[in-house]
Amino acid sequence: MQVIREIWQRVLNLPHIGARENFFELGGHSILAVKAQSELTEAFGRRLPIAELFRSPTIEALALHFSSDAVPHAAEMAARAAGKAMHRRMAMGRRGVQGRQRP
Repeated sequence: MQVIREIWQRVLNLPHIGARENFFELGGHSILAVKAQSELTEAFGRRLPIAELFRSPTIEALALHFSSDAVPHAAEMAARAAGKAMHRRMAMGRRGVQGRQRP
């Protein structure tokens, strides 16, 4: 929670923020949310969808988000699957497999 608190204090330019205070009620807005999102993503090494800041607008809620070992969101899973499929197609194309059809 301390890392999130420090980022919020810097982004919102506030000396003290409680764990249950709402980012947006403290003066946060869309531009500051994007800045916080970028810093949080970098600090945790894990992509934070901007929508998550709206779903979890408190330090406490975001800490739970980052600490959870829950299954990633469906959109992230779909993006990973699409990326893997693209890499497979590229690899198959390099091996001359792409374009072959079954008799």
